[in-house]
Amino acid sequence: PTNIFQLDNRYIVSIIKSGLLIIDQQLAHERVLYDKFMEMMENKISGEAQQLLYPQTVKFSPQDSEIISSLLGELVTLGFSISGFGKNTFLVDGLPAGIKEKDVTTLLENVVENFKKNQTDLVLDKKINFARSLSKNISIKHGRSLRLEEMNNLIDELFACKVPESSPDGKPTYIILNIDELENRFKIKK
Repeated sequence: PTNIFQLDNRYIVSIIKSGLLIIDQQLAHERVLYDKFMEMMENKISGEAQQLLYPQTVKFSPQDSEIISSLLGELVTLGFSISGFGKNTFLVDGLPAGIKEKDVTTLLENVVENFKKNQTDLVLDKKINFARSLSKNISIKHGRSLRLEEMNNLIDELFACKVPESSPDGKPTYIILNIDELENRFKIKK
């Protein structure tokens, strides 16, 4: 698409034949990441890791440490370089390529919190739960300004997904406001 702009650093708006395509950038990115993570885990495709300049140690409560331990295989598959480093402590010296997260502790704590919430609220397979938790935490957030190239890439990646119309938690990723709806809103009679 060539006629694309960002609205309120939250939505990507594209002019299409039938009207306007309005995409929620965060929910769309969650869908793209979720599909990518699920494919990697299902096909055992290892993600690229980018080494941290300074390895970080992350300490968890015993319960959260158990969750991280149970997810070590999935974390490594997706490109985390993480290993046990004593009681309830882990050493992280690499993150999946493309993750811009500077605070590794906060990232992992948020992933664990989302994982626990999904475990409590929903009955999900461990891999599905992990993919949902991670994609929610590293997706492009509302409020982030995107370059035209980033918007185009996100649109292309979204519509390459199996289920582009909804985020992993079932929220719509986009809406189409068609010409008829616009004319109706403006009370234009044909």
